[in-house]
Amino acid sequence: MARDTGNARLALAALGLGAFVGIALVETIPRLLPGLMPAKLRAVQRIYDARSSWEGMMRGDRELGFTLLPDLDLDFPSEGRVIDIRTKQLLDLDVAYRDLGDDPPWQAIALGDSFTFCDDTTAAACWVKRLAEKTGMTIGTLGVNGYSNLAEARLLEKVAPRLS
Repeated sequence: MARDTGNARLALAALGLGAFVGIALVETIPRLLPGLMPAKLRAVQRIYDARSSWEGMMRGDRELGFTLLPDLDLDFPSEGRVIDIRTKQLLDLDVAYRDLGDDPPWQAIALGDSFTFCDDTTAAACWVKRLAEKTGMTIGTLGVNGYSNLAEARLLEKVAPRLS
């Protein structure tokens, strides 16, 4: 009887170890060899990676809900590449902006969400930067990933008195 109990425990331990190793392989191999992962799963993984990076870029804000952290210098995961994201503090306001190479004072600003932030685009290829080059104007982007029209309006109310 004691021998059967010992064999049963050994079998359960082997089963548990086998399940652990199997799960570890299922989780590890696609991360080490992402080409093996189906395209739809790679897209989902990209979204989770981006969300994790997004949370590290933001802080809570009483008026705006959330805002960019100043002085960021990070690599943001994009579609098969990483995008260098740098932010700076806007004047002495409690607001940061994506650094596209032109510091305030600007002749114009762009407000918006991830499209205006150019989150899947390098600073040099950002449409705000390209518009500035085409028009000969200095344009700053105050786009923030996830902003609504209401958040953009509150941001404008907050910064407009300080920008000429």
